[in-house]
Amino acid sequence: MPPSDRPEGQTHQDAGMTPDVQLRIIIGAMIAALVLFGLTATFLVTSGTMTPQPDLAVLLLGALAALAVSELAAYIVLRQAFIKNQQQAWRNRSRDEELAPDLLTPFTTLTIIGTAMAEALGLFGVVIFLLTSHLGGLAGAVVSLALLLRQLGVRDRFQDFVRAVTGSR
Repeated sequence: MPPSDRPEGQTHQDAGMTPDVQLRIIIGAMIAALVLFGLTATFLVTSGTMTPQPDLAVLLLGALAALAVSELAAYIVLRQAFIKNQQQAWRNRSRDEELAPDLLTPFTTLTIIGTAMAEALGLFGVVIFLLTSHLGGLAGAVVSLALLLRQLGVRDRFQDFVRAVTGSR
């Protein structure tokens, strides 16, 4: 709800829009888009509407594999960089200052980046299936879907992020 539509003094959290709910909505929208695109592509391929180019499959599936490996490596490096930066802030904070609320922003940013990377992998897989009718493209979309579904556990993942930064158990 836009701030102007909320009763005075009501925050987004009072309106049921806590950050974890917001992230779940974003991730849910990504999942819905991927599933709908996959279903549309499946219809187009199986109905004969599309003329597949199977000779492109090897090249495009190789590109999909390269994308998956490079995105995984990039995400691991990025996550470690986020954690390292936040660990430095944790060490430099005053003892009576709580950092957990400050960790929400980098966690949210990292989550959106990671889900966008996973969605890109799935969308590319669906495009490969659409162009070539090779089921390997849909396999990429299924892997992407599994990664996106895993991201829905926002609260547990945030607690893991906090533990990684603070070293607490």
